[in-house]
Amino acid sequence: HGKDYDTDALSEFRPIIYSNILKGMKVLADARRKLRVEWGDPNNQVYGDMILNFQSVQAIDTHLFLSYAECVNHLWQDSGIQEVYRRRNEFQLGDSTKYFLDNLLRVGKPEYLPTKQDVLHSRKATKGIQEYEFDYKGIPFVMVDVGGQRSQRTKWFQCFDEVTSILFLVSSSAFDQVIMEDRKTNCLIESCMIFETIVNN
Repeated sequence: HGKDYDTDALSEFRPIIYSNILKGMKVLADARRKLRVEWGDPNNQVYGDMILNFQSVQAIDTHLFLSYAECVNHLWQDSGIQEVYRRRNEFQLGDSTKYFLDNLLRVGKPEYLPTKQDVLHSRKATKGIQEYEFDYKGIPFVMVDVGGQRSQRTKWFQCFDEVTSILFLVSSSAFDQVIMEDRKTNCLIESCMIFETIVNN
């Protein structure tokens, strides 16, 4: 990240983390239904319906998140949701979902301030093109982060003029997962196709 975070900077990650948690649980609840996994506790159906009806908003404030915290906690403790989590290779789920759900009691406090570890686990989709400049041993580098979603890929090729090297990163944890856009294509197969497109451009 190239910098340390003061309290204000850490606070800016709070709505992102809240969103990661609520969206992650919504994905798990939806996958439970699609995979036909039974609830461990049938009473959790009410919480499942509540999270499935959650509509993502621009910024999730503390008050809104706390209104869902009990619901999310009940669902995460449910053996059906745990079974679905074990089958996460069958659908697209953020890598940090378990980290945040395991830390829900801490994150769910009204005075919660994200830690640096929380910031590293937080996920916000890259929209458009982000540039980050830094020096390493006196050599200037410009890292260009392009959105990974299919809808963002048409913007990539304008970034390749005067490029001396490309660092192509692939998530090794996604070897048995499918992409979010079609829920069929294997993530590594998709990455190989993207790499081939880039090097042959």
